[in-house]
Amino acid sequence: MYIGKKYLPGLGRWHGGQIGEAITVTSFSATRATSDQKVLLESIERLVPQENGKSFCCFLLGLLRVALILGVTRTCQDCLERRIGMQLELVTLDSLLIPTYTNSDSLYNIRCVESIFNHFISSKQMAISFFPSSFDLEMSPSSGPLRKVAKLIDIYIAEIVADENLKPEKIHSLGDALPECSRSLHDGLYRALDIYFKMQLRTALVGCLHVMDAENVPTSLASRPAEMIDQIVQRDGWVAIVGENQVLKVNMEKI
Repeated sequence: MYIGKKYLPGLGRWHGGQIGEAITVTSFSATRATSDQKVLLESIERLVPQENGKSFCCFLLGLLRVALILGVTRTCQDCLERRIGMQLELVTLDSLLIPTYTNSDSLYNIRCVESIFNHFISSKQMAISFFPSSFDLEMSPSSGPLRKVAKLIDIYIAEIVADENLKPEKIHSLGDALPECSRSLHDGLYRALDIYFKMQLRTALVGCLHVMDAENVPTSLASRPAEMIDQIVQRDGWVAIVGENQVLKVNMEKI
């Protein structure tokens, strides 16, 4: 861990929770040093023991971020994702908001997080399938981690839905990843979907109003009084959409 924080740029900041200048792909130049860093990271991943703990899990997440930037082997990425997934209940939201370091429309690396969730599910699947459906999950030793991860998934979805390029299939995949018994309440998931639909709706309304302004509103309309504009909007059947847009604006400001 000491060697990694000393020779891998950004790892110390991510592991220590320090706030500073963001580490991006440009921080790693395509030189021999970058190649050496890649070899070093892959070696560290192979050498670190199979440990659990919040601090150690945070270190693994830092390694994963640097690994994605350096472009290490798929095997190394999978091993890091598996190790993190095995103790996912110790992870915080900030640690999972991993940016996309490649040319992609998405802001966050959802594929990586999906893989981590899948490893967690695989590690708990045997414990879940062991108990019959009538068994009280509260008595299961895996109930605590399951509920923590379910809450983590819900707040993660609520955070990433601001990305306009997020596909509905991704939300469905994340929301449906855990078994139904992992949630005693669905409030967090409802909140995440509520935010998503409002963002969708906002984009559609803005685009609709822009089209109306460009195609249906005469150029002389801008010089007319506001009362006359309201009458024209009502006459053309847009009053409902304008009203919904105002309510949506207030809701978005509250959020």
